[in-house]
Amino acid sequence: DATDGPIGRYVRNQKNVAKKCGIEFEELILPEDIKKEDFVKTLEKINTDPRITGVIMQRPFPPHVCVEEIQQTIHPLKDVEGMHPASIGSVLYNETDLAPCTAKAAVACLKSTALARTGLKGLECVVVGHSEVS
Repeated sequence: DATDGPIGRYVRNQKNVAKKCGIEFEELILPEDIKKEDFVKTLEKINTDPRITGVIMQRPFPPHVCVEEIQQTIHPLKDVEGMHPASIGSVLYNETDLAPCTAKAAVACLKSTALARTGLKGLECVVVGHSEVS
């Protein structure tokens, strides 16, 4: 069941934080055996729904669904995670308004330290984690 375990807790936490911030949160649970075409149609409806201003794709996806194809279906302006190819490409050009949230948070943390005063340019860092952009 999608509401049990760590993933369910994570989504409930997202919902609770959204509520505290005054953000409307709607969870849409799709069937595990959903056809790719139906998944895409659902996202296309979300893309055109003016009530919905952001989308987070909760993983893992069913094995028959290609994450990259689905991620490309989300409109870049509704892609909260910044994982649409347009958002990732913007990061390369230092246009970070829609950057992946973890990367943007890491940069914000660095900028809040003494390193920001001495300059970050040219420094090397190691990021431990897993995503499509790391």
